[in-house]
Amino acid sequence: MNFHEVGEINPSEFLSVSSDQEATSLFRKTFGKSLGINPPQSKKRGQTAQSLHRTSEITDEISQFMAQVIISIRANRFPTIIQADGLQSLGQLSNREDPQSLWLAAKAHSNELNQFMNLTAKIFKLSQEMASHPNQPPPQFSTFAGHFDQTYPQLVEGQDSWVSILEKNGTAAITHRFHDYWEKQSMNTSSPENSSEISPDQQQAYVHYYVKTRLLPVFVSHLIAQSIQ
Repeated sequence: MNFHEVGEINPSEFLSVSSDQEATSLFRKTFGKSLGINPPQSKKRGQTAQSLHRTSEITDEISQFMAQVIISIRANRFPTIIQADGLQSLGQLSNREDPQSLWLAAKAHSNELNQFMNLTAKIFKLSQEMASHPNQPPPQFSTFAGHFDQTYPQLVEGQDSWVSILEKNGTAAITHRFHDYWEKQSMNTSSPENSSEISPDQQQAYVHYYVKTRLLPVFVSHLIAQSIQ
């Protein structure tokens, strides 16, 4: 039985856990009978330090296991939420201030969750920055898009891929690539997209439409793929 299968036993209870005590309690409730685990007993006078340390270790191991189950549940629900609510749902999904997220972040094996939530937050921020994108491509957009498709063909794999740039350096690194393009175009008077003849708002329209149609779908697909691994 994998983490996802364990979580499907009673997902609502798992999604309410936000402490080691609650995790241990739910573990005993869920698996105690089948594993032959006795109900928790109060500390006895004279209990050795070694025994207390072992009890603490067991509690931590159970919490780590339960944290992985919860991470699996949350990840497997991610695609459904995205499909239902669109990019706006990324804001809620990247929230790390709720009690459960704070507890998960404190667990030693939650690095994957932190990375996942960091990327979710960056994609949401980028989608918000591009909120004013046009619904139709600007004039000569195919030339603009062709330049970036050829110059930066790697979407997901590789150090220079769009996904890697976003993960490592955030949304500013994405927009910086476009800024460099317009800087070069300003020195090319023969270009049909000479930036001296295109207003900043028009330049922004090119960028926003490219991000909307080329990059955001790739980022979200990558995020969904990460969530179900």
